[in-house]
Amino acid sequence: MPGIVLAQFNAKEFMEDMLIRWMLRISSGQQKFSLTFNNYSGIPAYSIYLRVMDHQPIQEFLGKLRFLDEYLLSNECPPIRFEWHPHLDIAAFIPPSIYDQALKEFAERSFSESFEVNELVLIRREAGKKDKVVQVFRLKP
Repeated sequence: MPGIVLAQFNAKEFMEDMLIRWMLRISSGQQKFSLTFNNYSGIPAYSIYLRVMDHQPIQEFLGKLRFLDEYLLSNECPPIRFEWHPHLDIAAFIPPSIYDQALKEFAERSFSESFEVNELVLIRREAGKKDKVVQVFRLKP
């Protein structure tokens, strides 16, 4: 499922309802925001992605989620992995034999686009299973 990953965490099943309620409360007070992508970059031998130019709106939102980390840790779960400088993958798991050439071709291109973020989506990802949308969080207009 394409998207921009803001945070990843592992939680126990009994925690899901509480996490959703807290995330609903946080997102219901969050204003929608704009994101601008500008040009391409890559993670060697892994992915080519579009760069997010201004991370501030995302970082502000992630700051509001930090207290969820305490809840997870108090229930013997690993800490949240926040993506403070997120990006949008356009190609992932690129074989090393073609990565350098592909990145070179994209680096010669120019790209710039903006869009409004009106909602955030909580996705459950389980090994060997298809991703499942758990909750859509609408942001304030």
